[in-house]
Amino acid sequence: MPASSVPAPAVELGALTSGGASESAAPAKPVLPCEAAVPSYGEQQTETLMRSIVAYNKYHVRRVMQQDSRWFKGWQDVDVHEQQPLTIRKPDSKDDLLTYVSPWKKDEAMISFQGTGTYKAGGNVFWLDPFVERSRPKLWAIAGDPPLWSTVLEAAESYTVSALLQDGMAKGTESAAKEARIKFPHVFTAFAWDVSRYDAEHFSSSLPLVAGHVGLWGYHLALMRALTRWDTPAW
Repeated sequence: MPASSVPAPAVELGALTSGGASESAAPAKPVLPCEAAVPSYGEQQTETLMRSIVAYNKYHVRRVMQQDSRWFKGWQDVDVHEQQPLTIRKPDSKDDLLTYVSPWKKDEAMISFQGTGTYKAGGNVFWLDPFVERSRPKLWAIAGDPPLWSTVLEAAESYTVSALLQDGMAKGTESAAKEARIKFPHVFTAFAWDVSRYDAEHFSSSLPLVAGHVGLWGYHLALMRALTRWDTPAW
């Protein structure tokens, strides 16, 4: 998105990541509406359900990372938003998770903001605030009305394995980074009224989106589905 289209310094984030909470605070699996209820599922109902889905994801992704030593060996056991983006580097093994997008670097970001007002980097999807508080009318005016459940269902389909891998599959290779490469299908543009808000290594779900909440909600729905069938490498 052009810098002129946002009211303050912007950062575009494409992402992968994790979550956290104590065992006693494990959230219950959200109950999704049946197909017959979808047409009448309103904005407020959808937002309430999405809040429970995001909480579920924050807890259970961290749990998966703790227990799945194949894909997450050596990763830090930290809160969801503290996981750093994947880096561009030489692989140590065929199971290494790699990226082709330069990750967020605070110092570079601040320099870029000073010079251009924008910065683009790989990030962590849990840095983004999935919701717009009705008490903040300026943010509400920028983001627009919350998505309906029917549009969230459509957005979630862009994160399925078949959709993600259709142009990211490299045949005849031996590494996960090539054979099972996933291209994140959305670029999210965040903003802040004050550039100093970006002077950090990570963000606790605090970066407001300019727009595109339906894509982020779709991601969380797809992630929750994958977490509930942990043995399926869909996420």
